[in-house]
Amino acid sequence: ESSQEVTFFDTNLRDPSFMKWSKFESILAIGTLKGNLLLYNHVTKRRIPIMGKHPGKIVSGVWNSYNQLVLVSEDGSLTVSNVAGDTLNQVNLTNTLSEISFVPCGKKGNELQQANDNILCGISDGASLSLFEIDNSNDLQTLDFDVKNGDIVSYEWVDTDFVIVGWSRGKVAAYTVLVNTFEIVRERWSH
Repeated sequence: ESSQEVTFFDTNLRDPSFMKWSKFESILAIGTLKGNLLLYNHVTKRRIPIMGKHPGKIVSGVWNSYNQLVLVSEDGSLTVSNVAGDTLNQVNLTNTLSEISFVPCGKKGNELQQANDNILCGISDGASLSLFEIDNSNDLQTLDFDVKNGDIVSYEWVDTDFVIVGWSRGKVAAYTVLVNTFEIVRERWSH
């Protein structure tokens, strides 16, 4: 017989806008509409509130393989923080990104390997995907799609050069992409 335990805790935050568990520790990051951040360690029950982490709404985030949290806010700022919430790097982007993820760098067996924790991808301006190198903040490359498909609602990297994209008007398509130049080589299929 298996049992499940539900843990409740008060965040003391108003208007959460983002949540993401670390892949390597039992740490939950919660961002708010006002740019505040709470890091909750489920093992120790410790809460680390960081007020004003971003000047505006935290829209997306992802943990990297070094257990660092990358966050983006609606004003286009990007931060990289450690598990204590200390800012290690901050960059101002030219575009606001949402739904950020790391671009994979290959496969090990059937599992995608995360990139070098430097190349991020995110939805930009609804109809584009943008590729961004954290260490080279001026190197934002955009992959544009036809606006007649609507806004991009989701995407998933299947391999280092293969991405599936879904739009608000129901189209789903898979593309071969050159990550170095971020160009669409060809559409593999669409529905």
